[in-house]
Amino acid sequence: MSTPFSMRAIVWAVMAFLVPTAAQSQSPDTVGLRALALSGHPAAQFNLGVMLDTGRGVAQDFAQAAHWYRLAARQGHAAAQFNLGGLYYEGQGVARDLVRASVWFSLAAVAGFDGAARNRNGVAGMLKPEDLTRAQALIRACQQSQLADCD
Repeated sequence: MSTPFSMRAIVWAVMAFLVPTAAQSQSPDTVGLRALALSGHPAAQFNLGVMLDTGRGVAQDFAQAAHWYRLAARQGHAAAQFNLGGLYYEGQGVARDLVRASVWFSLAAVAGFDGAARNRNGVAGMLKPEDLTRAQALIRACQQSQLADCD
């Protein structure tokens, strides 16, 4: 799918130094990352999502990446919101849903994440007027629930 905007590559490039290589996949750092993610640490959840999204150090699993991104995104992690929007846009690990992609890109844009406003605007241009209205209502509900009711 060709688009004038990037869905997740920006975050991968920024986060690559935090993600272990395949040779390090059983290292104490990887075990520690998983333990931190399970304990609710949003940066660890995001980094585990990146590992699963890219297949770096673990088997690639978009559905599990979406799970970990969602947990971090609901805690306000802007890069996780951005990447979750990308998964919804691409239909990887979740059903393709441009409304949900718009919601997550919008939340990341509000948080000031670089590139999120461009993605939000690009996706908004693909939505029918009624879908754009629905996306705006979902964004308001998500913000009013302090990110608890976003999906």
